[in-house]
Amino acid sequence: MKKRLQKEEDSIKNDCVADTAKAMPFALGAIFIRKEVESNSKKHLVEAMAESIKEAFKENLGTLNWMDDSTRMRLRRKVDAVTTLIGKDFLKFVIFLM
Repeated sequence: MKKRLQKEEDSIKNDCVADTAKAMPFALGAIFIRKEVESNSKKHLVEAMAESIKEAFKENLGTLNWMDDSTRMRLRRKVDAVTTLIGKDFLKFVIFLM
């Protein structure tokens, strides 16, 4: 009987999480961000990863023989202009768009 009650309770919890995700898709993300990203200083690691990706993209531009130099320079400027929104910054941006 205890196992059956536990299964029912787990099912109710899963249904609640699924309903919350459907009704307020960013609510669960906000909870995760507050708990994991902001509180554990993982934001700096994610920012460093994003910068590494941008740098790798720019380095790869030099290997594209089909692209002319002016297009390559424009793309480098675009990559430099990309804003990385992580944690609370992302949530503020999404709320601003709504």
